[in-house]
Order: sequence, then C-alpha cells, then structure tokens
Amino acid sequence: MRSFLIVLGALTLFANCLFAIPGEVNVKKKKNVFLLQTDLYNVITWEKPATIIPVLYFVYRDAALTDLAGTVSAHHSLKFKDFNRKKDTLYHYYIVGQVQDGSTYLIGSVSVKD
Repeated sequence: MRSFLIVLGALTLFANCLFAIPGEVNVKKKKNVFLLQTDLYNVITWEKPATIIPVLYFVYRDAALTDLAGTVSAHHSLKFKDFNRKKDTLYHYYIVGQVQDGSTYLIGSVSVKD
C-alpha cells in the first residue's frame, strides 16, 4: 500500500491514517548541562482523545509519518522525550494513536524550534 499526503492550506490529509477529534499536544524545550556538553531535548505531551481508545501511540518527526521517533504505551504517561536535538532547528512532531484493531488515528501535532 502506498502512502501520500495532501496539503490544503492548514489542513493536511494523511493516507492510511484516520483522524480523531484532536487533543491538546504540547512541547517543552529542555536541556541537560554536563561539564563540557549540553544535551538539548524536547518533551512532548498529549491528552487521550475523547473519541477513540488507543492501545499504543507513535511519535513521528515528519508529516509523511515515516520518521518514527518512538512509541508510547497507552498504559503509561502520555509523554515522549526526544534527545540530542540541534540548536536553531525547527522540529515537528505528529502523534498517532493505534486502536485494538490496528487502525491508526492522527491525534495531533506540534512544532518547536530549539
């Protein structure tokens, strides 16, 4: 099956991914300072969607949903830490929830410049 995306102004439609009623997605920039090094990282948090019950969440770094940053179980805190980010770089995150039958739903997205 081939994936594609269509962008219409502010609306983006993803192939092979349905839409849930969007929840709130947030990102915070953080850093760990070591003796000779600083590690920049982003903490992405989101709310459970009201219309579906995901069993797993996928965090992607691109709108085509090909650059998987990581996964989060629905039974844990809805938070993902993305380490080793570069200063003055714009990052986009897309949260996708997977329900029991394997269907996936776009939960929301957020962007941040480190």
